[in-house]
Amino acid sequence: MADLHIHHKKFVALIPAKRTSVRVPEKNLRDLAGRPLLQYSINAATSLLPVERIFVSSEDAEIRRLAHSLGCERIKRPPALSEPDIPNVRVIEHALTVICEAGTLPKPEFVLLLQPTHPFRKKLDLVRAVEAMTSEPFPDYVISTRPDSSSGEPVNAGAFYLFKTTAFERSGSVRGQNEVRIALSRPDLEVDIDTEVDFQLALSIAASSAGDLDF
Repeated sequence: MADLHIHHKKFVALIPAKRTSVRVPEKNLRDLAGRPLLQYSINAATSLLPVERIFVSSEDAEIRRLAHSLGCERIKRPPALSEPDIPNVRVIEHALTVICEAGTLPKPEFVLLLQPTHPFRKKLDLVRAVEAMTSEPFPDYVISTRPDSSSGEPVNAGAFYLFKTTAFERSGSVRGQNEVRIALSRPDLEVDIDTEVDFQLALSIAASSAGDLDF
């Protein structure tokens, strides 16, 4: 019965993947253990059964071609929305506008935001997020957490953001008060690639934990 309930919902995945990067040039196309960094997030979205369509938002034609070759739909992002100081909420707003104006899909009920800089997600955690979103108390947002390196307290990991479209439109945020937090099952695999040091750490994790990577 729970599966039937989930399958009647409209889930889409959105992967923002610009080419410009100040600290790690062209990181979304860069090879990470045999595949482009972007592909890890696409594979994660593809594996999640409730997700009906996967959209990659990019200003770059090469990234959009790669996304298309991996089965994704492409959103041509205006270059102005790929500047370093542009928050993700602006990118999400643009993507939702494009999706709805295309007229080929009713407005999605839920959006799963996967940032390519977090490549090593576990499928279990994504499944738990979907289950949390579609179960009582029916939150507006589901996020991932990991232990803080200093205090050990749970902090936002950024591995995924799952949110109701209506909640995002109302608040302009991918987080809020009516939020469920999912502790990552393998926080040791979590990395947010923002610098060259982070990328080298990701290479090290891929080499040492290859058998533990789902995607």
